[in-house]
Amino acid sequence: MSLPTAPFETKRYLGSVTQIEPASVRLNLPHGYAAASSSYSGHRIGRGEVGEFVLIEGETHAVLGRLTQVRLPEGERLTVEPSRENAKTPVNPVGIVQLLLSIELASGETVRGVPEHPRIGQYAYAAHPDLVKHAIEDRRGDQDRHVDLAHVPSSPTTHVTFAPSALFGRHCAVLGTTGGGKSWTVARMLGEVARNHGKAILFDPSGEFHTLNERVRHVYLGGEPVDADDQREFVSFPYRHLSESDLFAMFQPSGGSQSPKLREALISLKLLAL
Repeated sequence: MSLPTAPFETKRYLGSVTQIEPASVRLNLPHGYAAASSSYSGHRIGRGEVGEFVLIEGETHAVLGRLTQVRLPEGERLTVEPSRENAKTPVNPVGIVQLLLSIELASGETVRGVPEHPRIGQYAYAAHPDLVKHAIEDRRGDQDRHVDLAHVPSSPTTHVTFAPSALFGRHCAVLGTTGGGKSWTVARMLGEVARNHGKAILFDPSGEFHTLNERVRHVYLGGEPVDADDQREFVSFPYRHLSESDLFAMFQPSGGSQSPKLREALISLKLLAL
């Protein structure tokens, strides 16, 4: 498996490694003070933006990481102000790169973790979108049935897909802050499941996914139609089909006081039904 493009291109140079930790490295960013980004071969290069993917050279592996912090040393923070008399004062931004995974240079295979950490003075480059796609994309199985989940931030035309088993085969969590795109991600995943003629059940307590219509069937738990024109489909929970052990597993009552009360309530309901 070969790499889709050269990993270390001079025009994509970002800086050099100055500090190494188990899960991150610090870089000098000589171009990080530029007020605007640049481009190369039709792709945008931030040259020191938070969120930018970075490729750090190595002897046998290239380490893919992401810039999580960019700052000026404390003594230089005022040098970027336009009111400074000496406009030629040197600026030396530094960045923190979170290490994500590695790419074996000889085979092009993606390796989980970082088997070979960078060394002081090694160069870092802005990762080409095709290399980011190559590193994180799951290429197993039928590509047409893969879940098209996102695109590389610096290249909207470079889409990243995953095999359904990679997302849904085990536990999957969508995490993020308010407004970070969790609902959008879930909607995207549901749309891809529907496109591949798969099946999924979504519990939507707040009703924020009510606009999903394509290949989606909406049902409402509890309630009743407002009038004869109400086209909503109402369903109820078949609690009568559950055994006593099922109800105890669902409600998990405490053994001291709640369990006896729940058992007495079940006996009363059974007697009432009889």
